[in-house]
Amino acid sequence: MSDDSPHIAHRRFLSTERDHIVQVMEKLANALPLHALDDPKAPLLVSVKGARCIGKSLIPAVFRETLLGASPQLEGRAEFDERWKGAGASGRPLEVGFVNIIWPFMDMSDSLKELYPKDKIRPSKQDVADAYLSQREHGGVTFVSYAEQAEQLKPGMVIEMLYESLPKHLPDEKRLSQKFFKAMCDNSLSPWLRIVKMEVSDPRLLQSEEFMKTFNSLRAVYKSPPRENPARSAVPAVKPAVWGN
Repeated sequence: MSDDSPHIAHRRFLSTERDHIVQVMEKLANALPLHALDDPKAPLLVSVKGARCIGKSLIPAVFRETLLGASPQLEGRAEFDERWKGAGASGRPLEVGFVNIIWPFMDMSDSLKELYPKDKIRPSKQDVADAYLSQREHGGVTFVSYAEQAEQLKPGMVIEMLYESLPKHLPDEKRLSQKFFKAMCDNSLSPWLRIVKMEVSDPRLLQSEEFMKTFNSLRAVYKSPPRENPARSAVPAVKPAVWGN
């Protein structure tokens, strides 16, 4: 019997600095195959997950700046339904966007609200995602908060930041768990101590030799020192999580 289940590649790494996360996301963005960014009807769909204020909006910010440069124009409303447009490495128009479907009744932009179903008092998470995706004009990358909660969305990549309740997430990774708790003791005041989980299922990425080489080369414990002058600042800055009272 043939196995029809989709192949999924997994990677996890421990960071202690904001720049660790920036460096990893830069590497992944730079390794994206061009053909994965060409189809406006099938953008690379990335689910971002993590607790409030953990810094997950840093992920689309780094991809945006890496792919489009430091000063593209924002369309939509920051942190709710962002759309950024510019020229990619191939010179073709490219869009990088983010939509927060977890809070669909908050301050979305008026242009997005106009696309919600008129027969519903409140849109569902799928309604928000559909409305947002209908606005795309070019290929690129779309980040969706917890994309799995919109029934019809199937993200090709999932990136999750973790801090609390780690033992249940790492039952088979004793080394990484041990390294985390050692880092937690050594860096008790570090606001960017995280484990970042990633999985890839988009065939365009899985079949890209360059992307998978980059993905598989990521170390479980990120050891590169933070840069004094990062190539990517990932503006706007994201408030790190504040743990405790």
